[in-house]
Amino acid sequence: MPPYPIVTSLKAFWAISRLMPTLIFGLLFMWTWIQQILRSTLAFRSSRPLLASACGICMALLFSSDASAEESASLKAAMSWNGHGKMLQISPSEMQFLGVIQGILYIDGPEGELDEAFVECTVIQILQIESFEGSAEGNCVLVEDADNTVYAEHRCRGVGGSCEGIFTIMGGTGRFEGAAGVSPLVVRSPLHVIIQPGVDVEDMVIHNGVLLLPDLRVTRTGEVK
Repeated sequence: MPPYPIVTSLKAFWAISRLMPTLIFGLLFMWTWIQQILRSTLAFRSSRPLLASACGICMALLFSSDASAEESASLKAAMSWNGHGKMLQISPSEMQFLGVIQGILYIDGPEGELDEAFVECTVIQILQIESFEGSAEGNCVLVEDADNTVYAEHRCRGVGGSCEGIFTIMGGTGRFEGAAGVSPLVVRSPLHVIIQPGVDVEDMVIHNGVLLLPDLRVTRTGEVK
Protein backbone atom coordinates (compact mmCIF):
# COMPACT_ATOMS: atom_id res chain seq x y z
CA MET A 1 0.00 0.00 0.00
CA PRO A 2 1.57 3.38 -0.98
CA PRO A 3 2.39 5.78 1.84
CA TYR A 4 0.02 8.53 2.64
CA PRO A 5 0.77 11.91 0.93
CA ILE A 6 1.22 13.64 4.26
CA VAL A 7 3.84 11.11 5.33
CA THR A 8 5.75 11.58 2.08
CA SER A 9 5.68 15.36 2.50
CA LEU A 10 7.01 15.10 6.04
CA LYS A 11 9.90 12.88 4.94
CA ALA A 12 10.82 15.33 2.16
CA PHE A 13 10.65 18.26 4.56
CA TRP A 14 12.87 16.41 7.03
CA ALA A 15 15.46 15.65 4.34
CA ILE A 16 15.51 19.24 3.16
CA SER A 17 15.78 20.60 6.70
CA ARG A 18 18.88 18.45 7.29
CA LEU A 19 20.52 20.03 4.22
CA MET A 20 19.56 23.60 5.11
CA PRO A 21 22.67 24.43 7.24
CA THR A 22 24.95 23.29 4.43
CA LEU A 23 23.00 25.27 1.82
CA ILE A 24 22.94 28.39 4.00
CA PHE A 25 26.71 28.16 4.67
CA GLY A 26 27.39 27.72 0.96
CA LEU A 27 25.26 30.74 0.05
CA LEU A 28 26.96 32.90 2.69
CA PHE A 29 30.41 31.86 1.43
CA MET A 30 29.48 32.68 -2.17
CA TRP A 31 28.07 36.06 -1.14
CA THR A 32 31.24 36.96 0.79
CA TRP A 33 33.39 35.91 -2.16
CA ILE A 34 31.30 38.02 -4.55
CA GLN A 35 31.63 41.04 -2.22
CA GLN A 36 35.44 40.67 -2.14
CA ILE A 37 35.55 40.58 -5.93
CA LEU A 38 33.36 43.68 -6.20
CA ARG A 39 35.46 45.59 -3.66
CA SER A 40 38.71 44.68 -5.39
CA THR A 41 37.30 45.71 -8.77
CA LEU A 42 36.04 49.05 -7.47
CA ALA A 43 39.32 49.74 -5.64
CA PHE A 44 41.31 48.96 -8.78
CA ARG A 45 39.11 51.22 -10.89
CA SER A 46 39.39 54.07 -8.42
CA SER A 47 43.17 53.65 -8.16
CA ARG A 48 43.85 53.54 -11.89
CA PRO A 49 44.23 57.32 -12.21
CA LEU A 50 46.71 57.30 -9.30
CA LEU A 51 48.64 54.42 -10.82
CA ALA A 52 48.76 56.18 -14.17
CA SER A 53 50.01 59.39 -12.53
CA ALA A 54 52.71 57.51 -10.61
CA CYS A 55 53.88 55.75 -13.76
CA GLY A 56 53.95 59.08 -15.59
CA ILE A 57 56.06 60.69 -12.89
CA CYS A 58 58.53 57.77 -12.92
CA MET A 59 58.89 57.93 -16.70
CA ALA A 60 59.36 61.69 -16.60
CA LEU A 61 62.09 61.38 -13.98
CA LEU A 62 63.80 58.66 -15.98
CA PHE A 63 63.84 60.62 -19.22
CA SER A 64 64.75 63.89 -17.52
CA SER A 65 67.73 62.13 -15.91
CA ASP A 66 68.88 60.83 -19.28
CA ALA A 67 68.37 64.23 -20.88
CA SER A 68 70.37 66.05 -18.19
CA ALA A 69 73.45 63.86 -18.58
CA GLU A 70 75.84 64.43 -21.44
CA GLU A 71 78.62 61.97 -22.22
CA SER A 72 81.51 62.96 -24.45
CA ALA A 73 82.93 60.73 -27.12
CA SER A 74 85.91 58.62 -26.23
CA LEU A 75 88.99 60.82 -25.88
CA LYS A 76 92.63 59.85 -26.24
CA ALA A 77 94.89 61.99 -24.10
CA ALA A 78 98.61 62.13 -23.41
CA MET A 79 100.85 64.17 -21.18
CA SER A 80 104.59 64.53 -20.82
CA TRP A 81 105.35 65.26 -17.21
CA ASN A 82 108.10 66.31 -14.84
CA GLY A 83 108.07 65.58 -11.14
CA HIS A 84 109.81 66.07 -7.85
CA GLY A 85 109.57 64.67 -4.36
CA LYS A 86 111.16 62.58 -1.64
CA MET A 87 112.45 59.03 -1.91
CA LEU A 88 112.56 57.13 1.39
CA GLN A 89 113.40 53.56 2.31
CA ILE A 90 110.45 52.43 4.45
CA SER A 91 111.44 48.78 5.02
CA PRO A 92 114.36 46.45 4.20
CA SER A 93 112.68 45.63 0.88
CA GLU A 94 110.70 48.76 -0.06
CA MET A 95 111.26 52.34 -1.19
CA GLN A 96 108.55 55.01 -1.16
CA PHE A 97 108.27 58.06 -3.39
CA LEU A 98 106.17 61.00 -2.16
CA GLY A 99 105.86 63.72 -4.72
CA VAL A 100 104.05 65.71 -7.38
CA ILE A 101 104.05 65.49 -11.17
CA GLN A 102 103.01 68.27 -13.55
CA GLY A 103 102.39 68.64 -17.27
CA ILE A 104 100.11 69.75 -20.10
CA LEU A 105 97.42 67.34 -21.30
CA TYR A 106 96.89 67.03 -25.05
CA ILE A 107 93.75 65.53 -26.61
CA ASP A 108 94.04 63.50 -29.81
CA GLY A 109 90.82 63.97 -31.76
CA PRO A 110 88.11 66.47 -32.69
CA GLU A 111 86.91 67.04 -29.11
CA GLY A 112 88.42 70.19 -27.65
CA GLU A 113 87.54 69.71 -23.98
CA LEU A 114 90.53 69.51 -21.64
CA ASP A 115 92.93 70.01 -24.55
CA GLU A 116 96.03 71.80 -23.25
CA ALA A 117 94.72 71.60 -19.68
CA PHE A 118 97.32 72.03 -16.96
CA VAL A 119 97.56 68.86 -14.84
CA GLU A 120 99.07 68.44 -11.39
CA CYS A 121 98.97 65.09 -9.56
CA THR A 122 100.11 63.94 -6.17
CA VAL A 123 101.89 60.56 -6.18
CA ILE A 124 102.48 58.00 -3.46
CA GLN A 125 104.49 55.14 -4.96
CA ILE A 126 105.86 51.97 -3.36
CA LEU A 127 108.72 50.14 -5.11
CA GLN A 128 110.17 46.74 -4.24
CA ILE A 129 113.95 47.08 -4.13
CA GLU A 130 114.68 43.61 -5.52
CA SER A 131 112.07 43.27 -8.30
CA PHE A 132 111.09 46.90 -8.93
CA GLU A 133 107.46 45.85 -8.74
CA GLY A 134 105.40 48.75 -7.53
CA SER A 135 102.08 50.49 -7.07
CA ALA A 136 101.09 54.14 -7.07
CA GLU A 137 98.07 56.26 -6.25
CA GLY A 138 97.14 59.89 -5.82
CA ASN A 139 94.89 62.74 -6.87
CA CYS A 140 94.93 65.04 -9.88
CA VAL A 141 93.67 68.53 -10.72
CA LEU A 142 93.05 69.30 -14.41
CA VAL A 143 92.70 73.04 -15.00
CA GLU A 144 91.23 74.01 -18.38
CA ASP A 145 90.92 77.66 -17.35
CA ALA A 146 90.20 79.70 -14.25
CA ASP A 147 86.51 78.70 -14.21
CA ASN A 148 86.61 75.08 -15.40
CA THR A 149 88.47 72.45 -13.37
CA VAL A 150 88.30 68.66 -13.15
CA TYR A 151 89.22 66.60 -10.07
CA ALA A 152 90.36 63.00 -10.44
CA GLU A 153 92.19 60.16 -8.74
CA HIS A 154 94.65 57.62 -10.16
CA ARG A 155 95.75 54.11 -9.19
CA CYS A 156 98.15 51.77 -10.96
CA ARG A 157 100.45 48.76 -10.54
CA GLY A 158 103.39 47.60 -12.61
CA VAL A 159 107.02 46.58 -12.91
CA GLY A 160 110.00 48.76 -13.73
CA GLY A 161 109.12 51.94 -15.56
CA SER A 162 105.53 50.99 -16.48
CA CYS A 163 102.46 51.33 -14.26
CA GLU A 164 98.97 50.47 -15.53
CA GLY A 165 95.66 51.12 -13.80
CA ILE A 166 92.64 53.40 -13.82
CA PHE A 167 92.01 57.13 -13.91
CA THR A 168 88.69 58.24 -12.35
CA ILE A 169 87.08 61.69 -12.59
CA MET A 170 85.48 62.65 -9.28
CA GLY A 171 83.84 66.00 -10.09
CA GLY A 172 84.70 69.51 -11.15
CA THR A 173 83.79 73.18 -11.30
CA GLY A 174 82.20 75.40 -13.92
CA ARG A 175 81.34 73.45 -17.04
CA PHE A 176 82.56 70.27 -15.33
CA GLU A 177 80.40 70.59 -12.21
CA GLY A 178 79.01 67.12 -11.43
CA ALA A 179 81.37 65.50 -13.91
CA ALA A 180 82.24 61.82 -13.76
CA GLY A 181 84.32 59.58 -15.97
CA VAL A 182 86.91 56.88 -16.22
CA SER A 183 89.77 55.76 -18.43
CA PRO A 184 92.47 53.11 -18.44
CA LEU A 185 95.74 54.64 -17.29
CA VAL A 186 99.32 54.03 -18.37
CA VAL A 187 102.20 55.84 -16.67
CA ARG A 188 105.81 55.60 -17.85
CA SER A 189 108.55 56.77 -15.52
CA PRO A 190 112.36 56.60 -15.32
CA LEU A 191 112.15 56.45 -11.51
CA HIS A 192 113.36 52.85 -11.28
CA VAL A 193 116.52 53.82 -13.18
CA ILE A 194 117.51 56.83 -11.13
CA ILE A 195 116.85 55.60 -7.60
CA GLN A 196 119.60 54.17 -5.47
CA PRO A 197 118.33 51.33 -3.27
CA GLY A 198 118.77 52.11 0.40
CA VAL A 199 119.59 55.78 -0.22
CA ASP A 200 117.09 58.44 0.90
CA VAL A 201 116.78 61.46 -1.39
CA GLU A 202 115.24 64.64 0.00
CA ASP A 203 114.62 66.37 -3.34
CA MET A 204 114.43 63.94 -6.23
CA VAL A 205 113.70 65.43 -9.65
CA ILE A 206 112.21 63.32 -12.44
CA HIS A 207 112.02 64.42 -16.08
CA ASN A 208 110.31 63.15 -19.21
CA GLY A 209 107.67 60.87 -17.73
CA VAL A 210 104.57 60.04 -19.78
CA LEU A 211 100.91 59.67 -18.77
CA LEU A 212 98.43 58.15 -21.24
CA LEU A 213 94.59 58.04 -21.10
CA PRO A 214 93.62 55.90 -24.12
CA ASP A 215 89.82 55.86 -23.55
CA LEU A 216 88.66 58.82 -21.48
CA ARG A 217 84.89 59.42 -21.27
CA VAL A 218 83.51 62.40 -19.35
CA THR A 219 79.86 62.53 -18.28
CA ARG A 220 78.46 65.82 -17.05
CA THR A 221 75.18 65.92 -15.13
CA GLY A 222 72.87 68.88 -14.78
CA GLU A 223 72.95 71.95 -16.97
CA VAL A 224 75.75 71.95 -19.52
CA LYS A 225 77.43 75.33 -19.27
